[in-house]
Amino acid sequence: LMDFCSGSPMQIYPALTRPTFYERAAEAGLAEAAIALAATFDAAELARLKVRDIKPDDKQARRWYERARELGATEADKLLRRLDAN
Repeated sequence: LMDFCSGSPMQIYPALTRPTFYERAAEAGLAEAAIALAATFDAAELARLKVRDIKPDDKQARRWYERARELGATEADKLLRRLDAN
């Protein structure tokens, strides 16, 4: 899986248009997929990437960042704190 948070808009296009792939991968236990999926709902990530056609959803972002943390993603805590700050 690519690193969603540092990818270019062209690299992340599949993540933004096909979250089901990332959802299945996250449910299968891949922390990177949970981070990528959460980012598709995260207002800060969407704004950073200048994505305007997708409505942020903090509840879903939190759900998937928490799942990423459960799966061992160390960056999930930082992303959850950022989500709480907004």
